[in-house]
Order: sequence, then structure tokens, then C-alpha cells
Amino acid sequence: MKTGKSNIDIVKDYLAGERPFVQMGYTGKVHRREGEKWKDNDGIEWQVKGGRTIRLTKTQSDMIREAIGDRKCKCGLSIKWGNKFDQKLYAKTGMCQDCLIDYETKLVIAGIFPQYEYCKILSNQAGFLKDVQEKINATIDYFTKNDGTIELLCNSEGFLEKFHGTNKEKILEDAKRDLAEAKKLLKVVLKNKREAKRELKKKASEFKLKVYV
Repeated sequence: MKTGKSNIDIVKDYLAGERPFVQMGYTGKVHRREGEKWKDNDGIEWQVKGGRTIRLTKTQSDMIREAIGDRKCKCGLSIKWGNKFDQKLYAKTGMCQDCLIDYETKLVIAGIFPQYEYCKILSNQAGFLKDVQEKINATIDYFTKNDGTIELLCNSEGFLEKFHGTNKEKILEDAKRDLAEAKKLLKVVLKNKREAKRELKKKASEFKLKVYV
């Protein structure tokens, strides 16, 4: 294993495909038949069509566009046909890029942008901790059901790497401890976010502004 990293970082590295374990073998290229489908270690799905490797997993932009559908911003802009910033920002804030800039400018003028920014930071922290919990749970599930051997399908060409020498018991022990810590931290962050948002709403109401965070 890599040294000098926290247990959470080690677990995150494994799930991100950064190979924190000792490599003991390499199986080479996997030959694929016409029509065969598979996923690589990044979760991207591929298929052999007409002798070529085709990506089946949709890009983030494709998924955002489908999720948004024909929704419109309050300014009348059809987000589906907006730029990539309109699509990403609408998914997070319910506003297009121009409207978000206008809204945040009003917060700056009102002198409450720092409180708004703090709420956004807490939202991002909460999202990160939820993602960490999900990945740690996946790690615990994997090492509970398997002997510790890891096979990673590395890319669209089907190259497969196999890893041995994992300390299964130690990983499970550390992962369970880190899961408890992540849950504790998330509880604190959500509490702080509720309090910060309540205070922001109070100040924003003085300027007849709504809170979008």
C-alpha cells in the first residue's frame, strides 16, 4: 500500500482506480467478441460493434441535458439548448448562467454574499461526505464478499490487471472506522448548513431576495 496517506485517502484511491495495492500480476489483453459488452474500472460501458470498440456510457453533458429536458429558466431561456454552463448551473441552482450572475451580483450589493458563499461551501462539503460514505460502503461490501483479490478492467481495449497482497482485515477495520467518522462529520456539516441557511434567509428577506442554495 501507499504510505503517508490517511485511511480515507487509501480507500478513495482504490475506488478511483489509482491502484493503492501491490501489483502481483498482469493478464494482458482480453479478446472481445462482436456484440460483447463490458465496463472498465471507471464504470464506463463499452461494446464491440462492427469490429470497433464503441462507448455506450453517456457523458455528463448528455445526462444533464436529458435530466433537464425542456425546462426553462425564469428568464425564458430553454436550458436544453443553452451552453454547457447554463446546463450545469441550472441543474445545481435552477438558473441559467446569466441569471445566476445577476442574482449573485444583487447579493454582493446587499452585502450578504459571504454568507451565501459559506452556505454553498457547506453544501459542497455535505455532498463530498455523502460521496465518501457511498464509496467506503462499496469498499466494505467488496472486501466482505471477496477474498481481497482485485481485478481491474483498465480501459476500452480490455486490458486487465490483477492485484494480490491486500490486507483484507486491515482494510475492513479502517474502512468501518472511517465510515463512522464520515457520518459524524456529515452530521456536523448539515447542522451548520441549516443554521447558516436560516441566518441567510433572515438577512436576504430584508432586501426582498430569495435564497437559492
